[in-house]
Amino acid sequence: MLAKQYWRITQNSNSLLARTFKAKYFPRGSVQECKTKPHHSWIWKNIIKSDNPKLREGIWWVGRGFDIPLNHQHWFAQQHIQLNHPNLVTGTVGDLIDHSSHSWKCDLVRSLYTLAQASKILQISLSRTDAVQDKLCWKYSNEGHYEVKSAYQILVKDNSVTQGPTLQQKGAWNQIWSVKVPLKLNIFVWKLMRDRLQTMLSLFNRGISSLNLCPLCNEESESTTHLFLLCPFTRACWHGSGLAIHSYDFNSITVQQWLTSLLLKHKKKEVHSMEYLQAVFTYLWSIWTYRNRVVHEGIVPNPMEVILTAKLYLAGARCNRTKRYSFAYEAINMQGVSVFFGVACSIARSKGGAMFEAMVEATIRAKQHGFQYVLFLGDDRRVVQAFRKKRSTDWLDKTRLADLNALAQSGFFL
Repeated sequence: MLAKQYWRITQNSNSLLARTFKAKYFPRGSVQECKTKPHHSWIWKNIIKSDNPKLREGIWWVGRGFDIPLNHQHWFAQQHIQLNHPNLVTGTVGDLIDHSSHSWKCDLVRSLYTLAQASKILQISLSRTDAVQDKLCWKYSNEGHYEVKSAYQILVKDNSVTQGPTLQQKGAWNQIWSVKVPLKLNIFVWKLMRDRLQTMLSLFNRGISSLNLCPLCNEESESTTHLFLLCPFTRACWHGSGLAIHSYDFNSITVQQWLTSLLLKHKKKEVHSMEYLQAVFTYLWSIWTYRNRVVHEGIVPNPMEVILTAKLYLAGARCNRTKRYSFAYEAINMQGVSVFFGVACSIARSKGGAMFEAMVEATIRAKQHGFQYVLFLGDDRRVVQAFRKKRSTDWLDKTRLADLNALAQSGFFL
């Protein structure tokens, strides 16, 4: 609840609470820059103190940009930002925007930030009508407002010290389905975690087979732990995988325990963690399918075939281009005559987002042609509902909705 007060002060700077605390504790700065001092009250110290930084982690909704300092802690961190650059007049994000075309100054952004940061900045959607005000929002909420329920879920997830085994196990099970691989691989790992694979030892214990030796090494009983961790064949596969998985770590744990710790260690929202888990799932699947070929086809085991198969599969999957959207529109008057049309690429992450971009672009062009009434024809029900309710869960869509609302308030009939 103290974090909620922090965001009330941040987002409602004109409220009596915010003005009172500002006058007393941070008269010449922002609440984000405020440091606690010994004489500060106990309540204020706890509002500022953050046991979990995620509860106070913000993201800017960019309007004109002049209220966002370039060195603000919630803007893109850059230790050596050149604030004395001749093109940085105000030292704010507004200097990075070409306000005549409502677009980013790409060359300036790329000269000031790293390639990764510049790419993220240029993906931020800008209002075409200056309908959006610069606003600092909570990063972990679709609406941008602090939510106690979401904060509680973050604390439960991150607090591994107080989490019980049941919550940890639940987190591992949920993580299996969040890894972006073909569904058959998720199902396979789920079966492996439940020890439901038909290994030789499993078939022997059920009286289906009279043999229980591992078909890859013919030395030990084939349990799931032996097959995926302890078998000399599998150790050679892990050694050649480049995943830094060392065989001496497996002597006292089961494959289920190893996978649980691995899933809990790598969070699903981090790119490198997702790629690592994708590689682990792929190698586990490749080992299992190759083992089946040894059993049913009688081929001679060769670890290099497993390594090459897994690497080729991963390389092919990662070379697939990210799905991009584009939009097109055509304006037809009451007589059925085509007046203008357009087509462009979209930075939206969904079909609906691309449709919102098309609506804004078409409306602006219609206004330039002297039209006052516009009727949109589309086939996406979610876009229609979002437009009627004036609400959306995506930041890009929110900006486009704000543009449409501004056009409607200026006398345009949509």
